[in-house]
Amino acid sequence: MNIKKIKEVCDLRPQKREAKLKLSDEALVSFVPMNNLGILSKNLNLYQEKKLKDVYKGYVYFAENDILLAKITPCFENGKLGIARNLKNGIGFGSSEYIVLRSKGEIDPEYLFYFLSQEKFRAEGRQVLSGAVGQQRVPNEFVENYLVPVPPIEEQKRIVEILDKAFEGIAQAEANTRRNLINARELFDSYIARVFSCKKDNWLETTLGDSCFFFNGKAHEKNIDKYGKFIVVNSKFISSNGSIEKRTNFDLFPLLINDIVMVMSDVPKGKALGKCYLIEQNNKYSLNQRICAIRSNKFNSLFLYYQLNRNYYFLKFDNQENQTNLRKDDILKCPLYLPPIDEQKEIASDLTQFKENGLVLETIYQRKLEAIAELKQSILEKAFTGQLSQ
Repeated sequence: MNIKKIKEVCDLRPQKREAKLKLSDEALVSFVPMNNLGILSKNLNLYQEKKLKDVYKGYVYFAENDILLAKITPCFENGKLGIARNLKNGIGFGSSEYIVLRSKGEIDPEYLFYFLSQEKFRAEGRQVLSGAVGQQRVPNEFVENYLVPVPPIEEQKRIVEILDKAFEGIAQAEANTRRNLINARELFDSYIARVFSCKKDNWLETTLGDSCFFFNGKAHEKNIDKYGKFIVVNSKFISSNGSIEKRTNFDLFPLLINDIVMVMSDVPKGKALGKCYLIEQNNKYSLNQRICAIRSNKFNSLFLYYQLNRNYYFLKFDNQENQTNLRKDDILKCPLYLPPIDEQKEIASDLTQFKENGLVLETIYQRKLEAIAELKQSILEKAFTGQLSQ
């Protein structure tokens, strides 16, 4: 079997003047931004068309059966790769962050697609990324000089046929597993929504202001002492349940175990507003600005935590401002259900057990996805080392 550099079997920079020779400036062509390039998917998402004159400058040109490979991080590492097919008028333009590979005839585009889908190729590419952090790219020279096995074209097509068949079955298994993973993640949300949407006769209706104590956070000093007394609870901390920041201010409000802290500003938008965190240790945390603390002697803290995290009052809150902010009065008006304390404890315990069971399911399905990914790479490795049989 011949081993050749990719540049020996492919042109890597097709000249865009080809498009001008084939089409008028007013002719429509397919437009494929980076978001439309799939991850290790043969097919491109072709739902955008633009006039040739509008994309000729500033975008990369490609045509039918050319391979598009993302060169910028993290798209390269994620495996953004595809084959241009069914293009409008046979012509496409897209992101300047594409490397375009066009077979010279000795290598089948689908065979090369599968070859470039190997984790081995991406792992070696990661080692040579260059450029500023966040804008690193795999060098064209790395791709041009990468060695690819080039058997006779008939053998390439045989390998593609076997891989197509194998990956078709794997794709179905992967889709089913991803669907099960999504269902597992949504199961707890569905369950907790049912719990708090079915008010029982013995549940009192109250508001947060009538049943809880409210404490507001404040901005902290910029000076940080390495022996900081408190971990500052901010929106990032609550969103991640663990990203912490230590600062010193001995006059800060110390939080107590079972206090509930809540984000009062929607930053980033749609991610954190109304999200809560349950404090697990006395005198370890303090509040930052736009974070409030809620304390109650009428509620089981875990029950209240679950109810607040599921409360549609906060999930749908919108004050019609560009940045949604909860004010103290807004929070105090939040409606709550107040069951007998024993029932609160029982519900909180059931919800915790249900949540833990869901996390077990998520872990199982995540491991299945990892096993599927490993299987795909194993098959690809065999395909390009001569170990793949019919």
